[in-house]
Formats: sequence, structure tokens, C-alpha cells
Amino acid sequence: MRQQVTDLAPGGRPIHAELGHTAGCARLARDQATDDALRRDWLPRLILHSEDPLGPLQRHSLAGPITDDCPRCGWHGYFHHHLATIDGDWARAVCDDCYADLNPAIMVTVTFFSARAAGSSRPFAVIRQRTRSDHDYPGLGHVPDRGQQMTWQLCWEHTSMLVEEAHGGADADIAEISRDQAEQITAGLAARHWPPEAARLPRVASAYPAMTPHTPRRSRPGHPAGTGRRA
Repeated sequence: MRQQVTDLAPGGRPIHAELGHTAGCARLARDQATDDALRRDWLPRLILHSEDPLGPLQRHSLAGPITDDCPRCGWHGYFHHHLATIDGDWARAVCDDCYADLNPAIMVTVTFFSARAAGSSRPFAVIRQRTRSDHDYPGLGHVPDRGQQMTWQLCWEHTSMLVEEAHGGADADIAEISRDQAEQITAGLAARHWPPEAARLPRVASAYPAMTPHTPRRSRPGHPAGTGRRA
């Protein structure tokens, strides 16, 4: 079980970490190809409407929520209303937060936090929280999301800790940190619970995904996505 998290091929989906392959396994490549084919057949059937493309990026409205993994940012959980494709590749469909990050008309600011158990000096989780310019509510302005956490399982999942902290009821000690500090913590989680190869997983090595070369990027001096700074 400890080795399975290292079984991702380059660009593979996080779900393949659960399949128990060894490095260089031919079965892994075959299973990934089969999964890609299934996704290209399955996902388009769930779409109610597709927006006009923005270069290689296209957003799609779902008929209902699905549980999936985002190969770009490592999110595991619900895709509630939308997903997006890049260059029309349904096998590599990304979450709506990644759509916002890749859309040049939307500004995204990311803040990072550590979570420690009371009395402990060692964080047990990193939390990242996005603020999107398209989530603008009358009288409230840009409202950040609830946050996503990475714990020893090494995937980004839903967390309620920031909401609980805002209402004074969090069991953990929450502190805002930099992106560098966030990546030190994710590396530490990998080192404590998994073999050394786990630290090389993209979602572990980088607390926020890098931009793809063909994707246009807006300029936001002082507040680029992934810096860990507040807008």
C-alpha cells in the first residue's frame, strides 16, 4: 500500500496511484490507455452545454455532480457544475478551479495555510484557498472558497477547517504560510508516510500547478496565482 502512491506515470491521473503497479510496468500503460478511452466515451455524455473555446481551453456544464480527479492540480472530489478540456482532450479534463486559473479573463489568488494539532509543532496538513474574480457577490466582493487540504494521503481534498476557524471552532491550529513553506510541508508528509519517490509527484512537489506553455496568462503584479499572498 505504501508504494502505490508512486505508481503515477508522467501526466497520469491520480486515480492510477491506487492500481498497485510497479515502476515501468506495461500493465500500467495499458490500464491508462483503457481508462483514457473510457473517459473519452463517458464524459461527453454527461455534458449539457459547452461554452465557446478560449484558445485551447473550453468549459463544459455538467448534467449533475460527479466525483473525479483533476490531473492538473491533484483535486479529488466533486465536480459540481463544470469541467474543462484543453485541446479537446476529454481524457485529461480538468476541474473548474483549473479552468479559472487558465482563463485569461479570470484572476485567481491563492493563499496557503498549515494545520497543526494543538500542542504539536509538526503540521499534519497544508490547506490552499483560492479567491476568484468571477466569484463576486453583491455586498461581499470576491469570496474565497472553503479551501482544499493535503494530508498524508497526498491528494487535495475538501476541508472544513478554514470555515471552522473563521467561526472560532477549529480543533487544529491554523496559520497562514508561504508557498515555499507549503511545499516543505507536503514534502515532509511524503517523506514520513511514503517511499522517497512520492516526493516527486507533481501535486506534492508543487503546491500549485505550473502554467502550461501554450496557455495565455494574465498579469497581476504582486499577486500571481500560487504565491500564497492575499489579494
